[in-house]
Amino acid sequence: MNELTRLRLRIDRIDARLTKLFEDRMRTAEKIGRYKRARGLPVFDGSREAVVIHKNVSRIRDARFRDSAGRFFEALMSISRAWQAEKPGPDNKDALVGFQGVPGAYSEQALEEYFGPGTRRLAYATWGDVFEALRDRKIDYGVVPIENSSAGAVTAVYDLLKDYDFRIVGEHCVSVTHHLLGIPGARIADIEEVYSHPQAIEQCADYLGAHPSWKVVPHPNTAMSAELVHDRGEKRLAAIASSKAADLYGLDVIESGINDARNNATRFFVVAPTARTDPAADKISVVIATAHRAGSLYAVLRYFADNGINLMKIESRPMKDTPWEYYFYIDFEGNLADETLARSVELIRDHSAYFKLLGNYRSFREASS
Repeated sequence: MNELTRLRLRIDRIDARLTKLFEDRMRTAEKIGRYKRARGLPVFDGSREAVVIHKNVSRIRDARFRDSAGRFFEALMSISRAWQAEKPGPDNKDALVGFQGVPGAYSEQALEEYFGPGTRRLAYATWGDVFEALRDRKIDYGVVPIENSSAGAVTAVYDLLKDYDFRIVGEHCVSVTHHLLGIPGARIADIEEVYSHPQAIEQCADYLGAHPSWKVVPHPNTAMSAELVHDRGEKRLAAIASSKAADLYGLDVIESGINDARNNATRFFVVAPTARTDPAADKISVVIATAHRAGSLYAVLRYFADNGINLMKIESRPMKDTPWEYYFYIDFEGNLADETLARSVELIRDHSAYFKLLGNYRSFREASS
């Protein structure tokens, strides 16, 4: 037996021991994952992982191998996180998903496009009801709008994301085309009142402005507006909603494509009670607050620039009980499996007066829908 063959046999024996230890570790990680999910705990614990990696690397006697050992344990922790977490939403075929409104709502369209048309679903009257259903584990996921390309942020949903301890596990964008709907036989000349969600009304402001005699009435949801017009059966009433809502509630499209912006789209978040680990996650959302003094926000935001993190969006919301102070909702690129990025997030956490990780998820890509 030559020297190379002898060394290779030794490697094989070491690998056999490593394989058994790896399997034992993964089974234990699986149990930890079940424990965390049962108690609504997040899978990712950056401070714990940093301690584990440092402790194990410090055991390496030969200093030449310490950097490699660090990369080895970082990879091992990443694999463990992925195994601890449940799979992302679209892979869960038995999921029960909540949305706000009634059948025909744009939220339901987002739900179907993200999870699939056969997904089990429950409709709720308000966004708050969706979050309460998640809290009570009546549903597995909620689909809620967060931003429209022309009307801007859905601020009430931002507030709910801060108030409830849930995680964003995905996002989806829906192309939104609004139509003026009425009962069969209704014409423009018949219309006196128009019902729709406030954001839809805002998205059709130019069109509605051309009809100043109409009374515009905000309603909780576009599809609920279509349902109301159907139920009341009056030619003088109209709704702003989707073509699907027209089909569902037996209404005519009196005028199509009445939204001001031609490329009108709404972004939705998929929210779950616990975090999910997705190897393809490329977007992170957090909410922070900073000390109320000059330069404090810059002191936090500079960590994005210093670490080459692409900041995608920042949205401010007032603190309810503290006038002129704000929470900042921030979206940026990255995956927390990247140890360098995870350390940067820890620095941001450490230098914020308030910090909450909202989620690390796969961003919407037009080609993947």
